[in-house]
Amino acid sequence: FWRIRIGIANEYREKMPADKIVLKKFSRAEQKELKKSVFPQIIEKIKEIINSLPYNAIITTDAGNHTVFTGMLKKCSLPKTIISSYSMGTMGFGLPASIGVKFGCLDYGIDREVVLISGDGGFQMNIQELGVIAENNLKILMVVMKNNKLNVFGDIKNPNFNKIADAYGIDNA
Repeated sequence: FWRIRIGIANEYREKMPADKIVLKKFSRAEQKELKKSVFPQIIEKIKEIINSLPYNAIITTDAGNHTVFTGMLKKCSLPKTIISSYSMGTMGFGLPASIGVKFGCLDYGIDREVVLISGDGGFQMNIQELGVIAENNLKILMVVMKNNKLNVFGDIKNPNFNKIADAYGIDNA
């Protein structure tokens, strides 16, 4: 597959100067090595998270590998246990979705834990929504999978999420 490090999207490649685009084609061997080195770690973390949750917890996700593995590994014993945009690729969906789910649970007297499993890139897309969580004292477990990447699209620098949570007055670890 192709990895676009700097650029907007494939359809804009022709409009961008060649020195702004770096493409790398991974060989089959490199792809297999990447999958062996990264995916088992993600899978184990997702399993660990899921196994520590109550069976009826509602999980929200956004776009990323964590979404795929959550969908594969979570056994849904109740309807509407995973709320996700799935293949729509909407980074940033998970945090506002978890807030909506939690409000829905509170409004209808549904006693279920709400858990957000998000990538670091998707979490930053709507990080301002932490203000809504703090203002309404919502109990949402937020798990941020940090890999400093937007999947294969590029590298990102992450802020200290704990300090941001502290700034909003949200308990964190």
